[in-house]
Amino acid sequence: MSNSKSTTSRATRLRANNEISPLGIGDTQPTLSWWVDDDRRGAAQSAFQIRAASDASSLEKTDLWDSGKIVSDRSIGTPYAGKALASRQKCVWQVKLWDAAGKEGPWSDVASFEIGLLTEKDWSAEWTGSPVMGAGQIGGVCPYLRRGFELASPVKSARLYVTALGIYEAHLNGQKISRDLFRPGWTDYRKRLVYDVYDVTSMLQPGKNTIGALLGDGWYCGRIAHLDRQIMYGQRPALLAQLEITTADGKTHTINSDSTWQWRPSPTLYSDMLNGEAYDARQEVPGWCDANPPASDGWQPVIAVPKPATKLVARTAPSVRVTEELKPIADPMQSNKGQWGRMSWMFDLGQNFAGVIRLNVQGPAGATVQIKYAEMLDTRLPPAKAPMLYTENLRTAIVTDHYTLRGDPAGETWTPRFTYHGFRYVEVSVAERYAKGPAAMKVSRETVTGLVMHNDMPRTGDFKCNHELINKLFQNTVWGQRGNFFEVPTDCPQRDERLGWLGDAQVFAPIASFNYDAHGFFRKWCVDLQDAQIAKPGDFHDGAMPCVAPDIDIIPDSGPGWADAAVVVPWSVYLATGDQKILADQYASMTKWLEQQWRTSRDGLRCWANSGHHEGFGDWLAPDSAPGTITGGTSKPLIATAYFIYASGILIDIAKLLGHEKDIERFTGWRETAIKTFQREFLAAEGALNKPSQTGCLMALGFGVLPNGKEQPVVDQLVELFKKADWHLQTGFLGTPLICPVLTQFGHADIAHRVLMQTTYPGWLFPVTNGATTMWERWDSWTPDKGFGDTGMNSFNHYAYGAVCRWMVDSIAGLAIAPAKPGYKHFIVAPTPSEKIRQASASLDSPSGRIEISWKLTGEEITGELLVPPNATAEVKLPGAPAKTVTAGRHQLQGIWKPTSTTAG
Repeated sequence: MSNSKSTTSRATRLRANNEISPLGIGDTQPTLSWWVDDDRRGAAQSAFQIRAASDASSLEKTDLWDSGKIVSDRSIGTPYAGKALASRQKCVWQVKLWDAAGKEGPWSDVASFEIGLLTEKDWSAEWTGSPVMGAGQIGGVCPYLRRGFELASPVKSARLYVTALGIYEAHLNGQKISRDLFRPGWTDYRKRLVYDVYDVTSMLQPGKNTIGALLGDGWYCGRIAHLDRQIMYGQRPALLAQLEITTADGKTHTINSDSTWQWRPSPTLYSDMLNGEAYDARQEVPGWCDANPPASDGWQPVIAVPKPATKLVARTAPSVRVTEELKPIADPMQSNKGQWGRMSWMFDLGQNFAGVIRLNVQGPAGATVQIKYAEMLDTRLPPAKAPMLYTENLRTAIVTDHYTLRGDPAGETWTPRFTYHGFRYVEVSVAERYAKGPAAMKVSRETVTGLVMHNDMPRTGDFKCNHELINKLFQNTVWGQRGNFFEVPTDCPQRDERLGWLGDAQVFAPIASFNYDAHGFFRKWCVDLQDAQIAKPGDFHDGAMPCVAPDIDIIPDSGPGWADAAVVVPWSVYLATGDQKILADQYASMTKWLEQQWRTSRDGLRCWANSGHHEGFGDWLAPDSAPGTITGGTSKPLIATAYFIYASGILIDIAKLLGHEKDIERFTGWRETAIKTFQREFLAAEGALNKPSQTGCLMALGFGVLPNGKEQPVVDQLVELFKKADWHLQTGFLGTPLICPVLTQFGHADIAHRVLMQTTYPGWLFPVTNGATTMWERWDSWTPDKGFGDTGMNSFNHYAYGAVCRWMVDSIAGLAIAPAKPGYKHFIVAPTPSEKIRQASASLDSPSGRIEISWKLTGEEITGELLVPPNATAEVKLPGAPAKTVTAGRHQLQGIWKPTSTTAG
């Protein structure tokens, strides 16, 4: 909101497809959104007008679109409806608002968006590369590619359209063109390849210029998960670049990647996403891409690369970038002195994260520094021993970088380009002969700086309370998201996996969309889901979803709780953003998936013995697992049938929103039949579950599969199960997110708080009290009595269990989404204090504006403050006070809370 007193409403923070002035979008009808700036109590938008033009000077003429005055309070997702837009076209636009009293406001500042290359005919560049190709587990040298050109006059505008098979780092006249990393990201390259667009006008000059790129293997031909190199997509990296320039004399120039380019080896000897990177600084080529580069040997003609049979699409997700730097929290510890003829130093960066380091060293030429990474130190060694990295959980991932010094007496700085790791601890080592004497390599706390990397999404939400362990749990979840939102929502960033597992993302999407503006990230990944969907007409699995996206051909049908991401993730994004377009874009895929689920079921019953279904992963890693299993003790057919009911209910709501009347009727019929099937198969005569478990009860209650008003027998079972477990959870990936919401919904918020705050195993705060800085994959990834868990699958950065943070925001702070008015156009304020949590706050830069809530408990009195953004409303439901709806502005909160307990004994 503005600091000055408003007299009318004004549109601010204009966004196209939820981005501020995006460049190179692939959508000719982007959705337009804004915030309402008006600090008056009850401020609201009663009408709006949009005008759009090809440039700012034409806005008054509105040569592209004038919506006219539209009587509506809609500020999220209005589709562009002007003249048809073509490739490369720029559109500038403004919004004017009318306030609640009908008073006309001023035009907003000017925003813009620019269309990318929409058709194959727009591309004239050719795919080029080098003949270098890796083999086995080792990649080939990363090639430099370049081409020089001249311009006769100053540059008026220039756009670089660029992509790669593999990873590229583009340069112009001696400069990197962007902070973006790992471009063009990861998609199923057999079906879809993202291209990027950059405004490089200021980087060009009259006279000589040079464009260049460094290529890496990346996901395209490097290692993915447990697979060998060059298995999934291709053999070697390649570049496609199209630089389009308009000069001040009115001429246009296109500099394409083609046979006129040259290549030579770079000092990056190899680079792999899982294994690491090696760099020999003695082989550097100074000024290799300067505007007028010095003559040097070794440049050769590029090779032509066959055009891939894949679709080029515009970028929708923000790029991976370095978002933070971490310094060691102590001086390095000398480790393994003399072992294997090496000297080693251990650095603790104090935080588990995904990224790399920046190495700062001074030493003799030819000394090779080895850099190894790990999340934990090996605690099995006697205290007298020097610390060692715990690397067994990395499995076959080598996770090691190498840097060979050139011998610069002023020191050398290096950062890996085309690899990343998941780690907290760094071991730097060098051969003993380079670690002794007057010319020895110098090591200090300044030798290592951690570079935190993830998709650079704006941080939007935050949560705090008076319980510091709960605050740490929330921050660990945020760090888990940062470590795993890396082009796709990976399960973990450290071992030989790093895949976009559907189940993890499905349970985490609601809190992910609170912590960060994850709209673009999920838009991109939802298309990955479409690409991954099985398409085999007439086959049993036609329409099924695999367990990861992009798909790497592991399992054709991922089973319940994982495949349901096809419906749950777009719905979660819609609720958080109000974006109906993501539902429309995914609707055909969602429908095809649900049809497959119904077609291969027995009246909604799924995963029975010999059904032909992949039974899925059950309640993955639940501590109530039978000995030797990791899929939980809850019936897989119960989980599968409950999830079918849950997902079909969501899809019915989506069909209603999009107006698919025939689908509403058939989906409703399927769901009602499945509910009857569930009740027949899994309920005893008295209405309780016939084989109760915490997860089974939670799904029965949380997914609406019980007769309305007859839930109490299952509620009683659930309470008794928690009591028998001494108020500890016995749930895995699927059951855990339901614990606190379901208990709260059915009148047992006190149990939810008690389970949440357990500090002993198994529970959310057990890792926190044992030093965790991110979420763990297992409740017992490490325990004081047993040490490390199963090394075959033991990630210390695995965000799924952090899904509870959505409930912490909803029910502790009291800031919850109202599904009927998504995007926080209307929201619910209903905090639930407890004896130990007596103060909480949350804030959110929502699609509708800035929201803030804070409250504290003094004795039995709740007092606090709520900020509702203009053009939004909130339903306030405080204990001991009547519910009320409030409009924009700051409001005082007041209520009475009296403790209740159902956990005695």
